[in-house]
Amino acid sequence: MRDVVAITTIRQGDPSNEIERVRAEVFLDTARALAALEIPCVAVFVDCGEEYLGRMKALGITPVRQCERGMGNIRREAFREGLRRYPTSPFYVWLEPEKPHLPIFVEKLVDLMREKSANLGLFNRISMDSYPDEQ
Repeated sequence: MRDVVAITTIRQGDPSNEIERVRAEVFLDTARALAALEIPCVAVFVDCGEEYLGRMKALGITPVRQCERGMGNIRREAFREGLRRYPTSPFYVWLEPEKPHLPIFVEKLVDLMREKSANLGLFNRISMDSYPDEQ
């Protein structure tokens, strides 16, 4: 599926921290799912080791070093990089890095974007009831 580009952010963090290590590994699962569907992905990153960056690249992720601070700024930076690196793509999809099951729904999202004449697609929850209590 070459008419869409996925955009996200990633922070590997400390590989000795179990939570950070698992989150970073789950992003690689997301990258594998994107690669299987031939969906290119631009990932703005911070705090990633060279070995981890190499694994990302081997899976087809285009890593771009983060320049700004703050979640909103970083997400806008990711969008700008997606547009800059894939200027002719008709569709862009924001994906959370730790959601490896979402890429299989990108094609349906692109169909809806086409129908609605949209260029950007975001997944969201149907209801806030599905959020974990801690969020």
